[in-house]
Amino acid sequence: MDTFWRVRGWVDYNAMPAERRKLLLPFIIEWLSAGENVTSAELMRCVNRKLEVRKSTQLATEKYDFVLSPVSPVLTYPVHWAMPTNDPARAMAHIGFTVPYNMSEQPASSINAGFSPDGRAIGLQISGRRFDDLGVLQATHWYENARPALAKPNWEIPSNADSYGGDLA
Repeated sequence: MDTFWRVRGWVDYNAMPAERRKLLLPFIIEWLSAGENVTSAELMRCVNRKLEVRKSTQLATEKYDFVLSPVSPVLTYPVHWAMPTNDPARAMAHIGFTVPYNMSEQPASSINAGFSPDGRAIGLQISGRRFDDLGVLQATHWYENARPALAKPNWEIPSNADSYGGDLA
């Protein structure tokens, strides 16, 4: 899947005006540059792999109304890193729980489920059957109201929100 995303990223990067390219982190440019010289045969293998993931995810989850999983296998990472490993060779290691649903076109939501001992947010992913967006939203709404008090975030908008360059509301 990584090669698929690198090629897609490389195509998008090349379509950007030069002034927008300058805004990307060097990490991201290094990562997506590996998509520059991918052969058409290798790209076709990537597309086929995407279709395999789609089919296998749908088959594995079809008997369940919803699947609950972590959003990520790692906690948050430093804000100046693009990915939790900070290594372009392993850039996608943190998306193992989310990518199957993206590839299978199944709806999924993420919601705060609690906090680590040092206060970092832990996300819960609620995924459902293909085309059951409403069911996923209803399940997420239910969890949002039923979750324990310790899992409810108290993320207030800072009083200096304008210093962030935009409206955070």
